[in-house]
Amino acid sequence: MEENISNENDEIEKVTRMQSFEVSLPETNPPPKKFPLKTILIVSGLIALAIIIILIIIFAIKGNSDSNDKDICPNGYFIPSDDSSQTNCLKCSIKDCEKCSGNTTIDICDSCSPSFFTVYENETIKACEPLCKTGENEICLTCDEKTNKCLKCKSPYILMDEKCELSSFIAIFVTKRENEAIRLINPTYSNNIIGLKVEDEDVKPSGTYKFPSPGNHKVYLIVDISSHTSLYQMFNMNYEMISINFTSKFNTSKITSMDNMFQTCSNLISIDVSVFDTSKVTNMNSMFKDCVNLTSLNLSSFDTKNVKKMAFMFKDCKKLEILDISSFNTINVDSMNSMFENCFALTSLDLTNFNTQNLENMENMFSNDIKLSYLNLSSFKTDKLQSLFSTFSYCESLVSLDLSNFNTSQVITFSSTFEGCSSLVSINLSGFNTYKAMTMKNMFYQCNSLKSIVGILDTTNIRDFSFIFSNCYSLTSINLSKFNTSKAISMPNLFHNCSSLKEINVSKFDTSKVIIMSGMFSGCSSLTTLDITNFNTQNVQNMDNMFSNCSLLTSIDLINFNTTKVETMAYMFSNSPKLIPLDLSKFITINTKDMNYMFSMCSSLSNINILNFNTPKLASIKGMFKSCSSLSSIDLSSFNTSSLKINDELFFGCSSLTYIDIISFIETLNYTQMFDDSLPSKGKVKLNKNVYDKIVSFFPKNWEFVF
Repeated sequence: MEENISNENDEIEKVTRMQSFEVSLPETNPPPKKFPLKTILIVSGLIALAIIIILIIIFAIKGNSDSNDKDICPNGYFIPSDDSSQTNCLKCSIKDCEKCSGNTTIDICDSCSPSFFTVYENETIKACEPLCKTGENEICLTCDEKTNKCLKCKSPYILMDEKCELSSFIAIFVTKRENEAIRLINPTYSNNIIGLKVEDEDVKPSGTYKFPSPGNHKVYLIVDISSHTSLYQMFNMNYEMISINFTSKFNTSKITSMDNMFQTCSNLISIDVSVFDTSKVTNMNSMFKDCVNLTSLNLSSFDTKNVKKMAFMFKDCKKLEILDISSFNTINVDSMNSMFENCFALTSLDLTNFNTQNLENMENMFSNDIKLSYLNLSSFKTDKLQSLFSTFSYCESLVSLDLSNFNTSQVITFSSTFEGCSSLVSINLSGFNTYKAMTMKNMFYQCNSLKSIVGILDTTNIRDFSFIFSNCYSLTSINLSKFNTSKAISMPNLFHNCSSLKEINVSKFDTSKVIIMSGMFSGCSSLTTLDITNFNTQNVQNMDNMFSNCSLLTSIDLINFNTTKVETMAYMFSNSPKLIPLDLSKFITINTKDMNYMFSMCSSLSNINILNFNTPKLASIKGMFKSCSSLSSIDLSSFNTSSLKINDELFFGCSSLTYIDIISFIETLNYTQMFDDSLPSKGKVKLNKNVYDKIVSFFPKNWEFVF
C-alpha cells in the first residue's frame, strides 16, 4: 500500500513541473479536464485509511477468536486455528492452561487461568499451580504468603503434599471411655489410608485412632482403592461407627465385589452411598447384613445389571423402615436367599421391576418380615428356582399372596415356605408344579387364619410330610386328590390342630413306607369320622398323639393296623372324649416302650380290648388310663411288666372302674402313686399275691381281692 501511495505522489509532482513551463499554443481541440492536486491528495488518503481500517478489523476478529477460546472451551482446552467452525476444543497438555502457545498442541502454555499462577522453566510455562486463597467459598483455611501454599484445609478436605484433597468419606464414631482406641477400617485396608483428619486436625494416616475423650467424633479419611477390585468386609464389625457418607473421591468404578462390606456395623444409623459406581459389581452378598440400627437406605443410584449374588444383603436390618431398591436390575441375580430376612420394621417393598429369570434360590428371602403387609411378585420369573425353603415364613402381616405366576417345576424343597404366616387368609398356588419336590415339611405350619388354598399339590416325590398343615385352625377343606404318598417316610402332625376340618379324605394314602405318624390327626376337633382302614403301618415306629384331642371323633377302625414296629404309643388317643369302643385286639406291642397317657381323658370309653398286648419292652405306662371316667373294667393280664419302671397315675380318675386284672404286675413295682381316691366303693381286683400288701391300702374297704 505504501508503494502505491509513493507512485501516486511521483505522478502528482511530474504534473506540477509540467504546469510551471506551460506556453500558449494555438487552440485546437479542447484540452482534457484536470483535477486539482488537493482533491487527488484527499482521495488517496481516504483510500489508504480504508485499507488500514479493513486490516484492523481483520486482526481484531482474529484476536477476538483467540481470546474466546477460553469462553468456548473449558480450562485446559483450546481451539486450533485451522478449525473453521471455531467450536472444536482440544486438550492442552499442561493442566489449567488458559490457552496453548501458538494455538498448537505443544507442551507449552501461553497463560494460566485466573485462579492459577505460572511456574516457569527456561522461560516457558512448566505448570499452572492453583493460587492459594482463603475465604467463605474457598477450601483453604490458611495460606503461606511466601510459598503460596495452603497450610490448613476446610473439612471435608485433607492437606496432602501442600494441597487440599477431598476425603473419601466422612464417618462419625462414638466412644465411651477416655483414650479409647477405635478401629476405623478393616486392617486389610489400613495401608490404603493416605489421609486422615480427626475433627479439624490432620493426623498421621492410620487404621486405628485413640480418641482422648468420650463422645461423638467426626473423622475424614482418604483411602486409595485404585488397586482393589473387592471391598470385602471393608467396614465389617465397625461397632463404634454410627454414620458414614461417601464422596466422589471414593471411586468404586473398578470394584466387582462388595460382599460383607458393612456387615455387623451394629450401631450404624445413617449411610450415604449415592456416589457409588456399582456398574461392575457382581457380588453384594451380606453387604448390609446385621446393620441392626439402620432405619433407612436409599440405593436408587445403584447399577446392579451385573450383580449375581444378593444373598443376605439386608438380613437382620431389624429397624430398617424405608428401603428404595425400585431401580434394581436383577436380571443376572441367581441367589436372593435371606435377602430381607429379619427386617422386622419393613412394611413395604417395591419389587415390581425385579427380573428373576436366573434366580435359583429364594430361601428365607422374606422370612420374619413381621410388618410386611403386601407383596407384589407378579414380575417374578422362577423357571430356574430350586428352593422355596422358608421364603415367606413368619410374614405375620401378609393377608393374601398371589403366586399363580410362579413356575416351580424345578423346586425340590417347599419346607416352611409359608410357616407362621398367621394373618394369611388365602393363597393362590394354581401355577405350582410340585412334581420334583422332595419335602414339604412345615409348608403351611401355623397359618392360623388360612381358610383356603387355591391349587392342587402333587406329592409324587415327597418323602417328608411333617407338619404340612399343622395349626391351620381356620382351614375348612383340603384338596388331597394328588397326594401321592407312595414315597412318604414321615407324616408327624400332618393335620395337627386343623380344628375346622370336618372331613379328611386319606383313603388313597399309601403309607407302606411311613415310619412316623405321631400327632398326624391330633387336634382335629371337628372330625366326627375318619377312614384309615387302608393304612399300611407295617413300618411305623411312632404313633404318639396320633388321634389325641379329636374331641368329636366317636370311633376309629384300627383292625388292620400293624403295630409290630411301634415303639411309642404315648398319648395316642388322649383327650378324645367321645370315643366309645376301641378294638385294639390286633395290636402287637412287642417293641413298644412308651404308653404314657395313651387313653387319658377318653371319658366316654367304657371298654378297651387290649387282651393281646404283649409288652416285654414296656418301660412306662404313666397315666395310661387317667380320667377314663366311663371305663368299668380293664384286663392287663397279658402285660409283661419285667421292664416296667413307671406306672404312676395309672388309674387316677377312673371313677367307674369296678374290675381290674393286674395279675401280671410284679412285686418290684412302685404302687404308691398308681391309684387315687376316685375308685368306686365296691369292685374286684385280680393281682399277684405278693403284691397284695403293697396296694391293699389304696382300695376302698369293700373291694374284693382275687389271687
